[in-house]
Amino acid sequence: MADKLLSSESILKLQEVKTSNRSIVKLLSSLERFTQNLKSDKLEQNFIETN
Repeated sequence: MADKLLSSESILKLQEVKTSNRSIVKLLSSLERFTQNLKSDKLEQNFIETN
């Protein structure tokens, strides 16, 4: 039903947006993992320095 209401151009745009969103989510997830790793490394370094 929704497909009939949207033009094929609109459907293509929606698919592009979905793909972009997926890429953004992947990027943010990677950034979050990277940040967690940095925090872990810093904690480990501090632990080593204090002991």
